[in-house]
Amino acid sequence: MIMLVAALVAVCLCCLEPILVLRLEELGMDEDNTGLGYVLMSVTYVVGAALISVLTRNVDTRITVSVCLLGEALSLFIISAYGTNSLT
Repeated sequence: MIMLVAALVAVCLCCLEPILVLRLEELGMDEDNTGLGYVLMSVTYVVGAALISVLTRNVDTRITVSVCLLGEALSLFIISAYGTNSLT
């Protein structure tokens, strides 16, 4: 589960880098510290995955993975739409 989330984090950060940098700077983060923002987001994802894996130990794996992927897709959709709208 953690490896799956780590791979998703890598893909998300690669695809959303232009939007995330501008959004972090818009929120007041210095340009020199945007890497710190990426690290905090990645750590949040991975710690969240570890927490979810502990909490869902007794649930069927297919259900757990499906719900996590659905949540990831939904969050990407919301973040992408929000980032795009705030730039225009």
